[in-house]
Amino acid sequence: MADRADPADLPPHTQSSPDPSAPDPSANDPKPRKQPRRHRRTDRHAPVDPGVLAGRAACAAAWLFALPSFYWGFGGHVGADTVGTWAARLTWADDPLAMTTILVTGVLKVAAGFLALALIHPERRSLPRRLLLTAGRGATALLVLYGGIQFGTALLIEIGVLDRPDDFDAHAFHWHLYLWSPWFLIWGVLLGRATAYYRGHTARPATTT
Repeated sequence: MADRADPADLPPHTQSSPDPSAPDPSANDPKPRKQPRRHRRTDRHAPVDPGVLAGRAACAAAWLFALPSFYWGFGGHVGADTVGTWAARLTWADDPLAMTTILVTGVLKVAAGFLALALIHPERRSLPRRLLLTAGRGATALLVLYGGIQFGTALLIEIGVLDRPDDFDAHAFHWHLYLWSPWFLIWGVLLGRATAYYRGHTARPATTT
């Protein structure tokens, strides 16, 4: 009895091909096969630019700094002596002009927080580029100069290089040395970094002739 030929050994013209008119057996399969999931690449775990992180930190510093201003502006007294005896007297005096001034400083701090957010989102184009750069640079200079001078002076007094003033307030002095003045200084540095990020991401490409 002859062995049955293997279809793979037959010539190509003699091999049987599937009939295109035949029904597809998989069409009536009640359980369709699941397609393998394709993993999409996302930038969720991509590193965040340091300028963006600096802008977020500057916004947080501004808004946290605004909280005591609103508290004291609306009549609170706790913690006002950490700024100085004069500040504590203003809160206890309930002077409308003084309270309004303190509230305005709180509003300015909130605005500075929004400025930091605008600087790290240049794609939104919420304000003109020149206006944002001017505001960012001006606020940075003001914060760094104020905080740096206050902190530097307090540090020189603390280590004995400068003499203490006659109306020296030791309680408020140490709060300025370890909290308020460094806060201004660090806030300014962070805002400056966010401003540099905005400038770099909105610069016009150089044209070649």
